[in-house]
Amino acid sequence: MSTVLFGTQQVHDYHSALGFPVYTESLKALRASTPRTVLTWVTRSNMRALDHLLPVLVREKVERWSLAPVPTAGEIDAVAPRLALAAPRVLHALTRAERQGIEVSLLAWPLCLLGPYATRARRTEAQSFGSACETCAARSACPGVSTVYRDRFEGDEFRARDAVSIDVSEGPTWRAEPT
Repeated sequence: MSTVLFGTQQVHDYHSALGFPVYTESLKALRASTPRTVLTWVTRSNMRALDHLLPVLVREKVERWSLAPVPTAGEIDAVAPRLALAAPRVLHALTRAERQGIEVSLLAWPLCLLGPYATRARRTEAQSFGSACETCAARSACPGVSTVYRDRFEGDEFRARDAVSIDVSEGPTWRAEPT
């Protein structure tokens, strides 16, 4: 069983029509299920506050936390962050969460932006790639980005990297669209 949290109450309420109390109640309901999993769509407004969500996850005994860039189907500038700017903050939150005993998975992040944390990536549907991806040894495992994102930013953040093995056996299976 799982739920979606964008951040602490102020950040979450900004993004979701269903208020923070609804989601914290669903977290309490998750206590009876195993594993307790939370998905956070990373946006321009919550990428700087991911650390502030950790006390909520710890208090609610969340076991798995998945972080994914917010899907970009339409107006990209309003919500979606530049992935190269968001990735360091996501990786910092990942490190802190793992120190708290929370298993973290990264969904739909281009592998070249994850550095040594690429092993935390989970396979998602492949989308679109930039020109730098043509020679990338990790392309077969990489989800790339949405076509809207690639067209807006022209793939200038991507760099070819060494091959990486992605865990496909376990982990949450999320669709690339917010609920």
